[in-house]
Amino acid sequence: MTTTATRTSKQPRGERRRRATTAPGAGGEARALRALADAADRYAAVQAAIAAVHTSASILIGATGTLLAGALALASTVTGAARVVLAAGVAALLAALVAGGATIFPRLRARAAAHSLNALYFGELRRWTVVALADWLTYRTPAERLVDHCQQVTVVASIAWGKYRAYRAALVAAGTGTALVLAAYVLGVVA
Repeated sequence: MTTTATRTSKQPRGERRRRATTAPGAGGEARALRALADAADRYAAVQAAIAAVHTSASILIGATGTLLAGALALASTVTGAARVVLAAGVAALLAALVAGGATIFPRLRARAAAHSLNALYFGELRRWTVVALADWLTYRTPAERLVDHCQQVTVVASIAWGKYRAYRAALVAAGTGTALVLAAYVLGVVA
């Protein structure tokens, strides 16, 4: 296997993407197998990151729900400016719940291609027969498998990035909502 370096428009200057080809070369299959193992490790790392953000978002949703219940209980005791601040806090807490839900919501997308050869994504695997999958896995070269794994790693990394962005938005909204609810409580006690 030989590699060529190319830069895509999405990559910053100086970053190179190595494109695997099936051209024979000295030690090419061994390099492809090492790269395939590295791609599998990266895939596992991205999946672990997704699991971690799901856990964190679940905890945040529980805490935000508790704060929201407290804020709603406080609503009957505050008036005037404190009620306006409390309403803003409740809105921020609701936004945190929505963003937290977006974090843990599964990303299941319908594939446009009817005959996709993606044997890594469980949504596609469910359409394969056992014999067809066994044949496909048996006769793919390491370089072809590497391309498939790298494609899946980039797709899953994009999903993970979106989940982390939603989690960050949930954290900001929950922090803002908590501060506003506390401010409404202090304003209500002072008034």
